[in-house]
Amino acid sequence: METCGIPKCSRPPAGYRTARFPALRGPPWPPCYRPPVQNDCRQPFWEALSIVIPEVEALPAAADRLPPPCSPMRLPSLPRLLAIVLAGLAALIVLEVASVRRKGYDLAGERMAADSVQQSADAAQPLAVAARTARIDAEASDSIRRSDTRALIKSRSTGTFIPDILLLSDSTLQRWPDRRATPLRVYVSEQGPAQSGHMRDDFLQAVREAFTIWEGVELPIRFAFVSDSALADITVSWVTDFRGDPVLGRTKVVRDARYWIIRADVQIATLRRDASGELDPTVIRALAIHEIGHGIGLDHAADTTAIMAPKIRSRAITLADKATAQLLYSVPPGSVAMQRRAAQPLPPAIPSP
Repeated sequence: METCGIPKCSRPPAGYRTARFPALRGPPWPPCYRPPVQNDCRQPFWEALSIVIPEVEALPAAADRLPPPCSPMRLPSLPRLLAIVLAGLAALIVLEVASVRRKGYDLAGERMAADSVQQSADAAQPLAVAARTARIDAEASDSIRRSDTRALIKSRSTGTFIPDILLLSDSTLQRWPDRRATPLRVYVSEQGPAQSGHMRDDFLQAVREAFTIWEGVELPIRFAFVSDSALADITVSWVTDFRGDPVLGRTKVVRDARYWIIRADVQIATLRRDASGELDPTVIRALAIHEIGHGIGLDHAADTTAIMAPKIRSRAITLADKATAQLLYSVPPGSVAMQRRAAQPLPPAIPSP
């Protein structure tokens, strides 16, 4: 039997002619048929005839209109392949040209960026020179300030113990900023040592009198009492003793990098050194004056009669204490030592022949 494409055209099963086409005359089907509803030859032609030929009498005419048998797929010709290859090469060339142009623009942008960096560096050179000049001027101004401070201290140090302070503090001075408009906030704890209950009223009054005494020295600082320790610049608390340390008071001063005091915490003992009993309120007041002096920037004095002596013998502030505090608050804080230059390294020795 003639084939139609790859599969062979099959014949209908027995009895198909009588069941489907009882009035069929002559050959009921062509020897090979391609169904019009599918693009292959796998469908039996008699099923296609049942769709295409509604009437049996139209079979010859329908058979005349049937399409030719299927033909195998043909490969493209050689000229067509060459045209496809040439078109792909042309597309690659176009893409490469566009890429080169884009990279060329990027290189130009990089050159512009390099020129901008160079211009920025050129513009930064005057700024660096100005910064270096400003630093030199600041160092010169600092040197002048130190020189002026030394001259002022030298001219007014008579009757003070400022030289003792400079000797103990490595030639540095520390003090509070001027606080006339905004007083230093002071908190005096009313709680006794070791949760012993309310502190004695005469002890609290002695501490408040000590702050009043220092405020009368005519310094550019004032004091104001507050009831919250978290808001205070200076705090005063109580201890029974300092655990074997033969002192009756201790002050911790916190300062910044420029030697401005930013906080002070004072502790005062309530018992005698021999633990024979509590101290007298006059002693508490003298201890408070001494420790508050540390809290405002003073150090110990070599003069044993001053209230700032290591061992307190006086019960009141002296002229030396007052003059030293006034001189301290008339100069800026910081170092007053001569600024030493680093030694220049010696040139290397030339070996002898």
